[in-house]
Amino acid sequence: RQLVLRGVDGLIFIVDSQWDRMEANIESLKNLEENLATIDLNPEQLTWMLFYNKRDLPEEQIAPVEAIDLLLRAPERKVDRLAGDCVTGRNVFRTLNLVTQKVLRDFLVKDDLENYEAYR
Repeated sequence: RQLVLRGVDGLIFIVDSQWDRMEANIESLKNLEENLATIDLNPEQLTWMLFYNKRDLPEEQIAPVEAIDLLLRAPERKVDRLAGDCVTGRNVFRTLNLVTQKVLRDFLVKDDLENYEAYR
């Protein structure tokens, strides 16, 4: 996973909304943060989002978005998140577009700063 993360500009962490997968989600997110730290990437400086998947399943099988937020400490992490499902595609491209727009905006800001410094 560390190899895949090297040079990453944006990231979407897919969360399985099923109650019985919450522990695995928490562990995977912890693992992601450890891998990012290993390659000196701070999640707070990375463009990333949480995508709460499988929202098409019956209500009794999935955790409410608010519960997932608390379990994954989303507000503390100051990470954007969207709920949807990959089966129907609901919010899949919206999530991708949001991350892509943020990455491009970051590049433009960085490029403007570099050009400013070069011509100063």
